[in-house]
Amino acid sequence: MGFKEGVTRQQWMGLFDRQDIDGMLQCLHRFEVEPGDTVLIKGGVPHAIGAGCFLTEIQEPTDYTIRVERVTPSGYSVEDAMCHQGLGFERMFDCFHYEGLSREETKKRWFLKRRKKIDCREGRVDTLVGYGDTPFFSMDCLTIPPQGEGLPLREDGLRIPKNGDCSGLYVLEGKGVIRIGEDVLTLDKGEQFFLPAAMDGFTLSGTGGETLKLIRFFGPG
Repeated sequence: MGFKEGVTRQQWMGLFDRQDIDGMLQCLHRFEVEPGDTVLIKGGVPHAIGAGCFLTEIQEPTDYTIRVERVTPSGYSVEDAMCHQGLGFERMFDCFHYEGLSREETKKRWFLKRRKKIDCREGRVDTLVGYGDTPFFSMDCLTIPPQGEGLPLREDGLRIPKNGDCSGLYVLEGKGVIRIGEDVLTLDKGEQFFLPAAMDGFTLSGTGGETLKLIRFFGPG
């Protein structure tokens, strides 16, 4: 992700015209990622996801997703409009930021550190992306320990108070339940939920012997 120092618009366009995919990748920094890494990719920063990298992508609503591959690795031909989203090939290259950074600068800028928000025996909440990182969305990681591990848990689990904002909830790992008033819904890995702004606070509890881990994401600040 991110252009190396010295990459120019003309060079990037030439690689696109020739469909030199290896050349494009050589223009970008390559990072090995680990479970738990959070990478913020702002609009205009080119990026590619390598084979074997399984991730959750939370993306703000956008009108333009620019693609520079005319043919995908699986052999699927990408139509012109799917590349430039109606902008045209000339204007689509205005969308990229040609600010080349060193590998160290790139990692320091875009790999975010977790910030502790809530930490108690019922669970913890860490901020992954905050409004100080970008004004367009924020994202928390909620971790609820399995029942019976460590200190005794409250029967009702980790309480998340109402905050007046709508949000999304994505189950990363484990199983559990979410309690909203008198309603109880089960949670399973891979499931997604929308939480309306008018909704009261809720409680999360893990079930079984697995840690329950979720991503909660919010809209613009």
